[in-house]
Amino acid sequence: MALEDPLTGLPNRNALLDRLASFPPADSLALLFIDLDHFKVVNDTAGHAAGDTILKIAAARICTAVQPTGEVFRLSGDEFVALCGTGQAESNLNPEVLAEQAAQRVLDVLSAVFVIEDLRWFIGGSVGIAASQAGSARDSDQLIRDADVAMYEAKRQGRGRFRSFDQDLREAIRNRHELENEIRVAIDRNEIEAAFQPVVHLDGHEVAGFEALARWRDRSGRNRSAAEFIEVAEQTGLISQIDHEMLRKSCRFIAEFNEYRLDREPAWVSVNLSTQELAAQDLSTRIASVLRETGIDPSWLTIELTEGALTVDPDVAVRRLTEVHDLGVSLAVDDFGTGYSSLAHLLRFPVDVLKVDRIFVDGLTETTSSRSVAAAALQVAQTLGITSVAEGVETQVQADALLALGYDLAQGYLFARAMPATEALRLALGPSVHPQ
Repeated sequence: MALEDPLTGLPNRNALLDRLASFPPADSLALLFIDLDHFKVVNDTAGHAAGDTILKIAAARICTAVQPTGEVFRLSGDEFVALCGTGQAESNLNPEVLAEQAAQRVLDVLSAVFVIEDLRWFIGGSVGIAASQAGSARDSDQLIRDADVAMYEAKRQGRGRFRSFDQDLREAIRNRHELENEIRVAIDRNEIEAAFQPVVHLDGHEVAGFEALARWRDRSGRNRSAAEFIEVAEQTGLISQIDHEMLRKSCRFIAEFNEYRLDREPAWVSVNLSTQELAAQDLSTRIASVLRETGIDPSWLTIELTEGALTVDPDVAVRRLTEVHDLGVSLAVDDFGTGYSSLAHLLRFPVDVLKVDRIFVDGLTETTSSRSVAAAALQVAQTLGITSVAEGVETQVQADALLALGYDLAQGYLFARAMPATEALRLALGPSVHPQ
């Protein structure tokens, strides 16, 4: 049975399990599960030879970081494990504190630039820690799993950090798993519905369109927070099913709404798209299928993404969104002003709508900076020849200020909250939305 990784020369998973089995029960032990954060991009853009070089350099750096007592193993791919133990003579030392110190050193060495053939790569890493106290029963597989879970929690919290496995994390994972199961049942039972918040013309308050928002009332009749279940759905891959159902329900709704709207200009509906869906190769095919199924004009549909989603993999995003845009579907950037977009960055994407984040609307009548950002966002939109929408409008004073700046479209509680489709359809019969 091989005990050495041929690429890095480090001991492998088999050697790790042997070492854990032989570790004296009287000694405290901490296991660091290390994963490189941005390794995939190296393989994808520079090839596997460059990736192998990165792995060898990373292995050497990790070994240096955990000296003199740490032992390093390569599990597979870009995953490493470091063991940090304290013998009986060092029993006064807290293994968790030592492990956290070692983890920070690992993060420091991995955050330093990697230079391969004159190319600079910033890889970084995330670390999960699981500790076994002296004299306690030790399950090697469980220790590895706990550290692995903690590592993924570190990634979920933003990468480039360490996280220790503890009872709070165990409870959070249990709750997340229970919520995941509930979401699966909710999807099967069609409990996740689309609610529609109007987007109105500031001058006259006539409905121009809607934003579709996912709403879930569970079997007990309790309304579940979208922030709670959407995050778990994204982490578990269930967001794809939710996104698809939201798309279908939204297209059916806008078809019916515009049928009632008679001779007035058709309204549109915007549907939020997750980062995972943006990466799907068949995204445009699936959207085209729903357009055919519901029979709506493609211009009645807008796909909405956050600025952050556009920065995850810009090259892929440009390809996918261009394919969608070629169908005749509009594209909107949500929460504009809070992410990473610059004018040059936005020019890469076929954007039709900028939705200015509510944080700037909130301060519109209070701070010069908020007014300046709101005005600048409108100018960016006008420069690009695209539509701008102000989000989160809650007072008439804000609406008047936006109108004075030159905004035409807005949404927020001043006009209406998100409402069920049956209620939103009634707006097709009236000339405008009355501020609340």
